[in-house]
Amino acid sequence: MVARLLIGLFAVTCFHLSTEGARMWSCDSDRKNVEGKDTPNPRCYVNSRATVRWTLVTEYGATLHLATCYGLNNCSNPDSSSVYGLHYGSASLTVLQFVKIASRFSGKVTCQETLTNGTVLSDTCQVNVARVSFGSTHQFDILENDTRTTYCYSSPYKPSTVTWSLTKNSGQTLDLGTCTAVGQCTSPHAPQITLQRPYDYSSRVSFQRIDRSNGGEIFCSFTYNGLTETDNVTLNVYSPATDSNCYAAVHPGNWSTSLSCDISNVFSSAGDYYISVREHIKVLGVINWRGYGDSFVSNDRISYRDMLTPYTNSTDNEVYYRGRLTYSWPLLPLQGIYTRLSVFVYSGFSVYANPVDVGYPVNITTPSQPTHNCSDLNYIPETGVVPCVCTADYLGSPAGRLVWLLGNIPIATGDYGVTQLTFPSGKVSRQHDGKMVTCQRDWVQPINTALTRFVAHGPDSVTLHVMQSNDVGNNTWFHVISHVIEMKPMKADMVQWGGECQGQQGFTCTLGPRPAAEVDGKTVTCRVTNAANNGHSAEASVVINIFGFTQSQTKRDEVNGTAVGVGIVLGIVIIAFVVVMIILYRRGRLCNRPTQNAPTSQDDDDSHIYTGLKLSKVTKKKRNGAQRGVSCPSAVYQGDGDTVYENTAMGVQGGHM
Repeated sequence: MVARLLIGLFAVTCFHLSTEGARMWSCDSDRKNVEGKDTPNPRCYVNSRATVRWTLVTEYGATLHLATCYGLNNCSNPDSSSVYGLHYGSASLTVLQFVKIASRFSGKVTCQETLTNGTVLSDTCQVNVARVSFGSTHQFDILENDTRTTYCYSSPYKPSTVTWSLTKNSGQTLDLGTCTAVGQCTSPHAPQITLQRPYDYSSRVSFQRIDRSNGGEIFCSFTYNGLTETDNVTLNVYSPATDSNCYAAVHPGNWSTSLSCDISNVFSSAGDYYISVREHIKVLGVINWRGYGDSFVSNDRISYRDMLTPYTNSTDNEVYYRGRLTYSWPLLPLQGIYTRLSVFVYSGFSVYANPVDVGYPVNITTPSQPTHNCSDLNYIPETGVVPCVCTADYLGSPAGRLVWLLGNIPIATGDYGVTQLTFPSGKVSRQHDGKMVTCQRDWVQPINTALTRFVAHGPDSVTLHVMQSNDVGNNTWFHVISHVIEMKPMKADMVQWGGECQGQQGFTCTLGPRPAAEVDGKTVTCRVTNAANNGHSAEASVVINIFGFTQSQTKRDEVNGTAVGVGIVLGIVIIAFVVVMIILYRRGRLCNRPTQNAPTSQDDDDSHIYTGLKLSKVTKKKRNGAQRGVSCPSAVYQGDGDTVYENTAMGVQGGHM
């Protein structure tokens, strides 16, 4: 009897304690409240400093404002004669009290809580109103060969006739009897089945030593002025488990509790096999509506039907069931101390299993928020050490752990209880650019703090291009252009020039206006360093070779005529040679002038690296020389005019480092 009362109590008042606001209802949604008789009182557990508003959406879609509570014992009720709100106890409990509920209140009731910071929390429950009802009982459980009574109710003050019937699981229908409006009752199955009518709004049926063959549906009908209202309830004839050894264990590693129960000798004519698990906890700083904070139901009606197999009992030659139930569920994130676990095993009504204490008590405390020390880090370096640490001052009990995530994929996981986790090296590459990197604390529900989503990489290499040009005043300029391969971020201040370009800045070095002889044979070096990628760098150099051969000046001899004649001949030969070289040079220049390309991956500075260059005028006819079918032999670039030299071209000494 005590066990039955406990179950009834928790079926009506199961709740969830929380320090964060309303999270669960005590509302019997299965109950059919009899119109004009019952006084249901749904309960809402809220924050003590919240404003609570009760509303109801009827079965016809209308919305009714029922009550508003602003704090302890401070509620306004628009229709207090029918329904009113109460806010009392520790100020964490709000109750909506109906007064002999009317049918117009059948629908969904909502408790909406508004916290002082503006956060809105709400939950709903169903309130059912009927003219005839078995009350909150959706199933009438009776132990095989035992005696029990069930009641049926109607709206009061209506002189009506009551009829009872039973439809068995086999399909057979039994007439259980009738009660007149003046309270006279008869049953064709007396004394095994008897009827009574103690009040005009109720009637009851009693079963004596009932067997399992009578399992089925009981129907109760009230007839008044030719109108009949009917309700029904399942008659479940059951045999309880005689052996229900249960074992439990707590697993802080994955934040769960597991249960194993060996069950035998059970039977339910309704096939109703389930357990309920009650976790007992002393919640820190919270007192529940009963005056203490040490119990609530966390898992209700866990079916074990599929885990059972039938067998025939040799004592009474009846069929029973047995098997092993296994079940696991997460621990609740409530700060407090779990003291023990209780299990109710059902095959209709319950058998109370002894408290299961394996793995208890468990002390639960909330961890702190995760942080990281990488606020100034705009990029994650691809190369070398990442100067980032994910930290939590306290990881709670049972202990949580820290995790580094790349997108949604863990790339580093700490041990439980370890409050620091360094970002791993070598886990992030340029292919991950754009993916979010986060520091996460795993404890019940993960909490994240975002870091960045950009990856610093490169430079992979550097090449140098040398360009010679003449301006409108026929002044000669030389430009050395750096071409950086694969680098992010790309900034002009990452380039360091050396040699003849010492001290210049940006992706282009400009020399001039200067005579070609002054730059011929000069060395230019260029180093590109990516500070965001832990100082990774690439370097290249080039030797500017303008002429490719040594020009000598012959001194003229005016005394010896022969010498003068020979000099004239030699002069003609030299002029012819020069003409030929000019022709070859121009043909080669038309074919081999390189394309001017900007550095790749440039995304931060210097929108175009050729901006501001002093370029010579080159005619369209010259630029299209290769398209006219000019034969272009490979040759060393030399001479004056608009010429391009590369550190990989013939005649240019030096190269990529």
